[in-house]
Amino acid sequence: MKLLTRYLLWFILLAAALPMMAAEKHMPAFTIHLEGVKFGYPGFEHWAEIERPDGKHEWAFAIFQGKDSWRVPFQADIAGVYRILQVERRRGDTRENDTIGKDSQLELDVKKIDPFSGPTAVQKDLVSAGEFKNLYYMFVCVGDRDSHSRYQIHLLTSPPLGF
Repeated sequence: MKLLTRYLLWFILLAAALPMMAAEKHMPAFTIHLEGVKFGYPGFEHWAEIERPDGKHEWAFAIFQGKDSWRVPFQADIAGVYRILQVERRRGDTRENDTIGKDSQLELDVKKIDPFSGPTAVQKDLVSAGEFKNLYYMFVCVGDRDSHSRYQIHLLTSPPLGF
């Protein structure tokens, strides 16, 4: 019974996180390379300052992808060219500029804004779903440092652990 309760709890948490994960995949994102930056916790957060097509500036959280590669998803509510102006390394009140690598994508032209329609559910029998692997999940909430009015929850998962 305890095992069933545990799987039911994980299913509820995953079902709540799926729309957020799908929304993040549909968001436009820059791919940047930060030279000499090693990912580790506890550590620094990396934030990119983005200039919007209307001239306003906003900050977006950089998500580690592996090696020196980072993804910077952002909300694009108007079509046009978005530019990364700088990337900051933050820890508490400490702010330092990061060095952006030469292979980084610093400009992104968003042609059309489509409203998010939501993920499509695919039903599968439990038996044909495949071999079970142990995964670890962690929810992270990040927000806008200036107004603290925009927050988003991200789901981080481990690679499949075969035990």
